[in-house]
Amino acid sequence: MWGGFEVKVIRLECRACLAVAVLWIAALPLRAQTPIQCQGPLSEAAVIKLAAAGVPDGRLIQIVNTCGAAFTLSRESEERLRAAGTSDAVIAALREKSPKPKPKPTPPAKAETPKSRESPREKAPEAPAAEPEPTDPKTQYMRGLALEQGINVTADFKEAARWYRLAADQGYAPAQARLGYLYEYGNGVDLDYAQAMQLYRKAAEQGEAAGQAGVGHLYGLGLAVTRDDEEAVRWSRRGAAGGDPRALENVGLAYESGRGVTRDFAEAMQWFRKAADQGDGFACLHLGELFASGQGAPADKDEAAKWYRKAFEQMQPLAERGGGRELFGMGVLYQNGLGVDQDFARALSYDRKAAERGMAEAQVNLGMLYLIGQGVSRDEAEALRWFRKAADQGYAPAQRRVGYLYAQGSGISRDDVEAVRWYRKAADQGDALAQVYLGFTYANGRGVSRDETEAVKWFRKAAEQGETAGAYYLGVTYDAGHGVPQDYAQALVWYRKAADAGNTDAQANLGRMYAEGRGVAKDDGEALKWFRAAADQGNPRAQANLGWMYYNGHGVPTDYDTAVGWYRKSAEQGNAVGQFDLAVVYASGHGAPQDPVQAYMWYSLAAAQGNAEAGNRMSALAKQMTPAQISEAQRRASDWATQHPRK
Repeated sequence: MWGGFEVKVIRLECRACLAVAVLWIAALPLRAQTPIQCQGPLSEAAVIKLAAAGVPDGRLIQIVNTCGAAFTLSRESEERLRAAGTSDAVIAALREKSPKPKPKPTPPAKAETPKSRESPREKAPEAPAAEPEPTDPKTQYMRGLALEQGINVTADFKEAARWYRLAADQGYAPAQARLGYLYEYGNGVDLDYAQAMQLYRKAAEQGEAAGQAGVGHLYGLGLAVTRDDEEAVRWSRRGAAGGDPRALENVGLAYESGRGVTRDFAEAMQWFRKAADQGDGFACLHLGELFASGQGAPADKDEAAKWYRKAFEQMQPLAERGGGRELFGMGVLYQNGLGVDQDFARALSYDRKAAERGMAEAQVNLGMLYLIGQGVSRDEAEALRWFRKAADQGYAPAQRRVGYLYAQGSGISRDDVEAVRWYRKAADQGDALAQVYLGFTYANGRGVSRDETEAVKWFRKAAEQGETAGAYYLGVTYDAGHGVPQDYAQALVWYRKAADAGNTDAQANLGRMYAEGRGVAKDDGEALKWFRAAADQGNPRAQANLGWMYYNGHGVPTDYDTAVGWYRKSAEQGNAVGQFDLAVVYASGHGAPQDPVQAYMWYSLAAAQGNAEAGNRMSALAKQMTPAQISEAQRRASDWATQHPRK
């Protein structure tokens, strides 16, 4: 949207040509035209675009007079403008509004050397008076915008903030929104989410789209305010209606995650495209992710790569100028190898720059690099320090991670009570994974009294947000009758939701429901399908079950070699059922040569995990073995356990 009209481009296809028709939805007569909304002074390219599209001279002159020009008119630029169809009247308006070079001060006349002591000394010329600073808020805003974006001047966030503040203090909404943005990302000012929200809200309440986008963004993150997905969507939609690219991206994120709206990847993609068309680098990144995953459109690696490259091209120049949002974005690109070669050291550098300003999202990413040991030596205590910085700002994903490290005793002494406290902070803000963790603590009585009903409540909250782990655990509660009456049909419903979203544990359990006929008619073919889906992704329970199907000829012809292959994959991952099944193979000689040492070893490992039947069979087998064989089997089991510590 430019001023009071809208440009629509319709592509007309024919066999011999590809024509582009540009339709103008003209504004009403001048007295009823909508106010012109400026995003800043017009560049030469913007004027050419408008002129070439056929904007009426009168309207174009209005736009120039309202928004101003960001470029100095030269003979070459005039030629380019005329070539695009710009009229003399418009060029005259541009000449009036284009920046004028400041006149150089006249150098003082060189004083003559006096001929004698009696010669009168010439008076030194006075320095020219300093140009008074403008007091008009729009002019102040324009100066701030030029300094922020480096339009005909060297970019200077600090000086930009000064000019924005002068205009914002006079209630000028565009300046309030831009100053809020600088505070949100620490550009030229100390990062301050509360100050950012205050400024965004002032601008938003005046109808400024960028302010509405900012309010929606902070509600979505839960920074300076308690996270509220519905408020985030409400404000973002208002900003999107005004064409703000960040607001468009926010609405896309809501549809992608299903927060505040029904999840819809195709709808998310449409919103991201609108933002990307305006040069929003993060929208380009999200489009790449959707094409890579095949969500909202068929999977297309080439299309994904194209959007990742665009994201890099948009973010890199702004990151080099010190833009906080883009520093964080570049960290994401390098950490994941999106549009660039994966480089953890560079990711660490970008994340640290943004994190040291106080940007919560970057602090979490930096903490993850320390936790995993990517680009830096693994340091759980340092990871916790960065998570804590973000958590103390109220950022729910960081609060969840702090809770997790307390629960695991990573970087700090294990403290289940403290883990529950941090999980609850995040869960109360609607963090779905924190809700799963909190439900798990109630189900197992860790840090709280065991309460299966409370566990079900939190699993359900997470599941209803579309969190696959929440749906899986809710299915488990119905399957086992923990906290709810046992209900296989309901278990099947929740397992299927999680399985369809790719949760391998849910896929394995869904396969078992079909194999056993629980809540559904027994169907070996369907069971085999779900076991294979999970097994191919490395789920050890599914691998053991798939091996059992092949070993016993359920849904497929009996195939001992394939069965043993799946048993071994499961057993090598430490799954007790897979270890037991593999031991049976070696003990019986069905599917592999009989080997009591191997059988004893795998029975021993399964028994160590609480498999009682494995212990019984190991004892019976020992009676048929020599002391030397038993000693060798025990040695192998010990070596295997040392090489495969439990996680």
